[in-house]
Amino acid sequence: MASFKGLGIMGLLLVGLVIVMGADSKAKDPLADLHGKWKFVDVEGGGEKRPKEHFEEATVNIVGNEFWVSKPTGNDPKFRILLESGKNTFDLECLEGKDKGQIIPGIYSFKDGQFRFCINIFGNPRRRPADFTTHEGDGTAYAILKQIDK
Repeated sequence: MASFKGLGIMGLLLVGLVIVMGADSKAKDPLADLHGKWKFVDVEGGGEKRPKEHFEEATVNIVGNEFWVSKPTGNDPKFRILLESGKNTFDLECLEGKDKGQIIPGIYSFKDGQFRFCINIFGNPRRRPADFTTHEGDGTAYAILKQIDK
């Protein structure tokens, strides 16, 4: 089981967001609408909302089918977004670092110009979140993102 502790909750949540928009797009590139820079609106993990100062300076970058989180302290590892056609589910594949090749299952939605996603970052890598909630000890993280630049 991968730990993903070094990635941080923002990096893992970001990956989930990128996948959300792609599934709803009718364009040739299913992720085209997600390309650009995003900011976190809200982040939750372990059943608790994260303080804004933990993510307010982070930017999510989506280029092609890859995404990564940029922070004042540096970039998190890159992930590849693997969409499941016709579903609101996706997998994120870690492309760098000690967790390279590990898969993170998630769910997403796109509503009112915001992407919501929930991923199983620290828990059982075979358990996909069933809804957009987190609970103490379940290993899931939930985020809402808003696009700031195309």
